Amino acid sequence: MSKDSIRLSEKHGLNPSMLQCFYCGETIGIALVGKYRTKDDPDAEAPKYMCNSVEPCDACKEKYKDYVLMVEKPDVDSNPTGRWFAIKKEVLNSAYRNTPVAFMLTEDFNKVLSDFNHHEEV
Repeated sequence: MSKDSIRLSEKHGLNPSMLQCFYCGETIGIALVGKYRTKDDPDAEAPKYMCNSVEPCDACKEKYKDYVLMVEKPDVDSNPTGRWFAIKKEVLNSAYRNTPVAFMLTEDFNKVLSDFNHHEEV
């Protein structure tokens, strides 16, 4: 079997899941998961919804075209936490202006939010 093929689930067949945009939550496609293993079930039903990318959907790309989406990650090897904010490209160093998404470690992410909240109170 090719590494790119889908291994069918004996219980759930193609075992589809609806893909959602990481930012707005809108459905943007369908994943054919096939055999899906969890810690407790070697042939589990795929979740109804899943997010498999931090790439913004077309609507979010348009909405945030003048921004960089800053996504929190606990460390370099971890998955994103789900927390994010948008920052205007014009306030960033030019090296970061050409990417729609940038990752920020949790410590730095929390500091930025803390500093922002502090300035909001003043």
